[in-house]
Amino acid sequence: MRQHVHHRRQLATHDLASESKAEYRAENCTEASGVPSEDPTSSYLLVSSEDGQPAFFERSTDGTGVVTTNRWTAADGEHYFVTVHSTGARHGDGFITALFRSAYETGWEYIVPAKGRGKRIIYNQCTIVKGADGIAKPTSAPSFTCSLVPTTSA
Repeated sequence: MRQHVHHRRQLATHDLASESKAEYRAENCTEASGVPSEDPTSSYLLVSSEDGQPAFFERSTDGTGVVTTNRWTAADGEHYFVTVHSTGARHGDGFITALFRSAYETGWEYIVPAKGRGKRIIYNQCTIVKGADGIAKPTSAPSFTCSLVPTTSA
């Protein structure tokens, strides 16, 4: 079971690893200036949302995480994008704290090509534009990028 948090974003209430269609790890992370940054310990999984649509799961080492269903297709692959408050999730009430836009939101974008390496992009103080279709896309400059390296595939 997953709790609905906000349109196109959910907190996973159980580990979705067994439902994964493909798994990635992030490596070679750098700040926008090119300075190397620590690689995250999370894993990244392609899963299905509760309605059967493609979704992307950033999985913490304890199996919890955020499931992103806000997505679009571009020439470089499938894009998944979500914003969260810069302090992350508040687990006391089970909801991500950023239900309302603020200058302190962080955007997470994942680009998953049909084959090969993808990309994880972090936007600090993220600004977005929302299309008529309801899809939110980042408009601010990236703060960090990492390669998403496939570890398993369907």
